Amino acid sequence: VSSAPDVATFSFTVKDTAKDAKNAQKTINEKISKILDGLNSLGIEKKDIKTESYTIYPKYEWVKVKSKKETSPDGTEYYPGNNNKRIQVGFDVSQNIRVKLRDLEKVSDALTIFADNGVENLYGPNFEIDDLDGLREEARLEAIKKAKEKAKRLAKDLDVRLGKIVSFNDSSSGYQPLYRDNMKMMAVG
Repeated sequence: VSSAPDVATFSFTVKDTAKDAKNAQKTINEKISKILDGLNSLGIEKKDIKTESYTIYPKYEWVKVKSKKETSPDGTEYYPGNNNKRIQVGFDVSQNIRVKLRDLEKVSDALTIFADNGVENLYGPNFEIDDLDGLREEARLEAIKKAKEKAKRLAKDLDVRLGKIVSFNDSSSGYQPLYRDNMKMMAVG
């Protein structure tokens, strides 16, 4: 059973850093709102847009601090200890979103929306088949049909009679599709 991809998926991150978490969240929300408006204009439904993660982390930097000058027993002046200190300078906020695009003609438009709104870590488009379970079911039914035909031929050739099925094994999980270009590369390599 084969099928052409019928959806494209994207995953991307929107980030911001600010002195306080509230302002960073506000900026993230504004950026996301613009992206969602753009995706909505492409006809992408809300059910096809999912937040995968949302993180807020304090941001730290190392700064030099003046140490108190001391004098050693032999009279040498020195600054004891480490003169660097880690201080919190703000918050990093990021939101990772996954989008499923059902109209493959609009992939370029979606990429433009992402680029225009400063997304980071864009992953995609990944062209996929939306209903893999349906294809697996179709393949399983076809395999059963072929197995029955083969069993009938073998029974006839062996002059035996078929009985009830006593065992069945479906090992279709974990299948990864191999595309023609990948197969060529494997043959060459």
